[in-house]
Amino acid sequence: MSEQLVVSREQFETLLTANYSLLTSHSLLPANFSLLTSSTMKYSLFFFALLLSAQPVFAQILEQPRVFEYEDIQRELFGLRKATVEHIIVRGNNTPEGDQQVLETLRKFLAPQIFSTDGVRSWKKFSREVKRLTVENANWTQVPAELGEFNHLSELTFVHCPNLNLQVLNDQVKALDKRSSLYEKFNEEMISMTFQDANWQVGGGFALESELFGDLRELRLINIGNFHDCCASLLPALQRACPTLGWLTLSGCQLDDRLPLDTLRAFPKLQSLSLRNNRLTRVPALPAKLISLDVSRNLISEFFEKTPDNPLRMLYMDCNLFNSLTMTDVHARDLYPNLNVLTYECNNLTGNDLIATTGLLDRNQIASFMSYAPRYVNDFKPESVNCDECLVYRWDLVKSLLGNVSFLDPAAGETRFDFSENRDKIVVHQSGKAMTYRFVQINKCERNAAGEWVFTIEVEEAASILPTPKFLVATLNTYGNSGGTFRAQ
Repeated sequence: MSEQLVVSREQFETLLTANYSLLTSHSLLPANFSLLTSSTMKYSLFFFALLLSAQPVFAQILEQPRVFEYEDIQRELFGLRKATVEHIIVRGNNTPEGDQQVLETLRKFLAPQIFSTDGVRSWKKFSREVKRLTVENANWTQVPAELGEFNHLSELTFVHCPNLNLQVLNDQVKALDKRSSLYEKFNEEMISMTFQDANWQVGGGFALESELFGDLRELRLINIGNFHDCCASLLPALQRACPTLGWLTLSGCQLDDRLPLDTLRAFPKLQSLSLRNNRLTRVPALPAKLISLDVSRNLISEFFEKTPDNPLRMLYMDCNLFNSLTMTDVHARDLYPNLNVLTYECNNLTGNDLIATTGLLDRNQIASFMSYAPRYVNDFKPESVNCDECLVYRWDLVKSLLGNVSFLDPAAGETRFDFSENRDKIVVHQSGKAMTYRFVQINKCERNAAGEWVFTIEVEEAASILPTPKFLVATLNTYGNSGGTFRAQ
C-alpha cells in the first residue's frame, strides 16, 4: 500500500522557523467520519498523510490522499502501522444526532483495542498515537472530557463549530478541577489550536485567563466572519494570556487597516505571522522577533513603514499590487536587511519586470522562491504563473465592495457598476447610458486620511479595436455603505 507525500508552504515555513513541526492541511471532507494519518520522515522534515474515509474527498493539499471506506480500515489493518496514524478527523452535521455520533466515534478510538474485520489482528491503546484531532460540523457548547484521554494529543482544530471559540474554552477550562485530564490537556499539553469557518459571538469582548493555555505556541483563525467585532479585545487579551505564542494566523478574516493590528507588535515571542487573504493596504507594525510574514492576497502596493532592526527572513507577498518600482524598492530602501526568501507571484509585474526584479534580488542573495518548477525556462525567461485564483480573489473583493454602491461622478452624475459573471468585464452605468470595459487589473488600492477606500482599476474599452488603457477611480465613503465618488480618466 503506497502513501503520498504532502508538504504545504506553510508546513515548510514552520519547519524552517521552529524546532518542532506543526503539520497543517485543509480538507473538504465527506459527511461521514474519516481518519487522516501521517508518518514522520528523517529529521521530521516531511510528513506522509493518509486519509481514511467512506467517500472521495477534495483536499486542498499538494497531493491527494488515499481514500478508504471505514470497513477497509479494519479489513486492511494488517497493512497499516499504528505509529503512523497520528491525525484523526471526525465530522458531524451540526445536529444533536451528529454531535452524539462525533462523541461516539472518539470513544471508539479510545477503546483498549481496535480489531480487524477477521478479529485476528488488533491495535492496542491506539489513542496514545493520536497527536492531532480535527472536529468538523459540531454544535458543541463545550468540548467533551474525552479529549483529555488522548494522551499525546497536542493539536486541536475546530471547523464550522459555531459555538466554540477561545472565550468558551477559557471559561470551561478555568472551571475544571485542576487535577482533571482535560484541564491538564489544555493547560500543559496543547501547543496548537485552530478555529475555522465560524462567526464568534462574544458579548462584552474577550477576557482570557493569563497562562491558562500554558504551552500554546500556535493559534490559527481562518475565515472568522465577524472578526471585526472582536479584534479590538481579542488581540490584547491574547497577548497577555499567551505570552509563549510563536505562530499566529489571521487568514480570511476581512482584516483592513482600520483594525488595531499594530497591537501585534507587542507579542514578545511571535516568530511567524500570516495575514493572508484579507483587505490590508499596508503592513502593520511587526513584532520585534518576527522571522516569517505572509501577507499574500491583500491589496498592498508598497511598504510604508520601517521596523527598526527587523529580523524578518521570509516574506510572502503573492497576489498584491506591487509594481516593478515598489518591488525593487523593498530591498533598495533596506527595509528588511536580513531577508532570505521573498515570494511575489501575481503582482502587477510584467515578464520584463520579473526578470529585472529577480536579478536584483539574486545580486543581494535573496531567494525569490516560486511555487512552480523549474524557476526558469532555457532562455532564462521566467515561466508564466497561474494567477487565476488571485484574479478571482481580487474580482470578488472589488465586487463585494463596489457592486452595490451608487457613486457620484462630478461630470456625469450618478454612477453604478455591474460586474460580469465571467469576471472579465465591468459595465459602468451613467445617466441612462452603459459603457462596457474589459477588466485588466487593480492598479492601486489605498485608505486615505478620511478612512475611505480609493480603488484605481485599469480597464480597456471592450468595443474598441485598438484599446487604450483607461482608469476607473472609485472612492467609497465608508465601509459597506452606499456612497462615494467616481471618475474615469
